[in-house]
Amino acid sequence: MELDEQCKEVIEKTEWVSITTSSEIGPHTVAAWGYRLRKIGIRDGVIVLPAGKYIQTENNLKKDSRIQLLIASGEVHRTEGKKGQGYRISGRGEIQLEGAMADLVKAEFPWARGALVARIEKIEALIS
Repeated sequence: MELDEQCKEVIEKTEWVSITTSSEIGPHTVAAWGYRLRKIGIRDGVIVLPAGKYIQTENNLKKDSRIQLLIASGEVHRTEGKKGQGYRISGRGEIQLEGAMADLVKAEFPWARGALVARIEKIEALIS
């Protein structure tokens, strides 16, 4: 999945990332700081974030791997020139406690117990 230039700019300027999964009682949302997304980056259509606690997120993903991430920046200009742009990134996710992705995350974030790995299936501009 290829990111367009505007989405890349939003990623570079976002302060935080909202992460939503599904549970039996409805949506469950957690967040991560934007710099953590930038530190590991997006590789071949895969977003990798450090997973600290994220216990409910992990349990949800074991039952239903659907995941949505929201990113936004008030500094990025929309197509008509106004400031403020956001994106919804949808895909399939999992928490990996071992393996290459977990090792990559733990090298950058020693406090992490593993990696939140989200494979991108769809990217939507929320404000355009």
